Amino acid sequence: YGPLRFVPWERLLSEALHVPILMLPDFIFPPPRETEAELDVVVCASAPLGCSEWVVYHALRQAVGRIPNVQGRRMRIHVFTDVDLAHALQDDLPTRSDGAVVIVHDAKLAEPYVDAVSLKDGSQQFDGLRSPWLIWIRDALDGRSIDIVHFICHGYLARHGGALLFAQSP
Repeated sequence: YGPLRFVPWERLLSEALHVPILMLPDFIFPPPRETEAELDVVVCASAPLGCSEWVVYHALRQAVGRIPNVQGRRMRIHVFTDVDLAHALQDDLPTRSDGAVVIVHDAKLAEPYVDAVSLKDGSQQFDGLRSPWLIWIRDALDGRSIDIVHFICHGYLARHGGALLFAQSP
């Protein structure tokens, strides 16, 4: 958990979702059930303007090539990344010998979410979500459940909480 355990997740989620949130300790519940035949992994990577795009691209390429496959299960790796990084990755996609399928989702399909309805404070909202990234990922997965999500991006921890730094839109 590191310093992230000090972020007030319950309060932040409660305010964002407008429902009460209670975080329970991990040891109360059995581990979540997984699909035994498949393992779906989402890797989301972004380099906002002014940040080192090469570092994010290198980490993304490494992650796609090194995510271990579980024996006896088909694995799909869904990659969501900036347009520029996606083009570079398509030409330089790591070869996987374990049969895992790597799907690089087309960031151009996220364009409609960038033009979502603007709110009074200048932020945007689409079906309760304000991030074009999250809306794009949700719709691209079309109801498919995901076993693992990995974010590759810059971030920071401020007084009000932690944040992931993505480009404003894919």
